[in-house]
Formats: sequence, structure tokens, C-alpha cells
Amino acid sequence: MKATKLETPDQDAVAKVGPRETIQDVKVKFAALECIEEPAQLVLSCEGMLLAHDSLVSALGSAELDLTVPLLGGKVHGSLARAGNVKGKRPKVEKKEKKKKTSRAKRRIQYNRNFANVVQAFGRRRGPNANST
Repeated sequence: MKATKLETPDQDAVAKVGPRETIQDVKVKFAALECIEEPAQLVLSCEGMLLAHDSLVSALGSAELDLTVPLLGGKVHGSLARAGNVKGKRPKVEKKEKKKKTSRAKRRIQYNRNFANVVQAFGRRRGPNANST
């Protein structure tokens, strides 16, 4: 029987394994210790080298293994520049009072004066505020 020490960032664990056991068997044991449902998620490495499922424990150079549990999720798309910012940090600005809308009759007078009743006079065109002499 060989004792294999497992190092995780927060704690160490020790399990007794036989020389004929595979890395998959070790993963199952440590998954039970760490309360992980799927042992295939675990990534074991020894002296910086990733270990295959079918390799034997007796072939390892060291009795210490490093355990890595990958986090679920994927890449983040989009900008993270506004992540965590509270909505409405800027002070609320009251809306300004708008100008009164031109009435229908006034718009009709303006239309008739500018477009409808225009008679083309010869000579130079004068502005609307010019005194005619």
C-alpha cells in the first residue's frame, strides 16, 4: 500500500492506494472526499505533468498529486467597463419647460404666406421684412 498525498489550495488530503490502481481510481477516491459528483471533472497532475486516466499510480515519480477542479462557464463577451457600476449615480436633472406648440391656424397662415399664395415677381427677390417702395 502506498499513501498518496493530495494538495489543494486550502487543504491537504491523504489516501492509501495500491500499486495496481489507476489515476481514475484515485480521482474517484478524492471526488468522494471533496464531495464532487463527477470525478472526470478533476484534473490531477504530478510534478507539473498532467496525468492520464489509465496510467498506474506505481509509475508516478512522486507520492504528491496536485488537484485542480475546473470552473464552469465560458468566455465573457462584451465590455466589462461598466460592470458593477450602480445605475443612476449621476444626479437627476429636472426636465426643462418646453415652448408652446404653434397652433393649427397660425401654421396655416404661415404656409399660405410662404408657399401657396406666392406670385413670382420679376426682378430680384426681396426678403420678408423688406419695405416695398
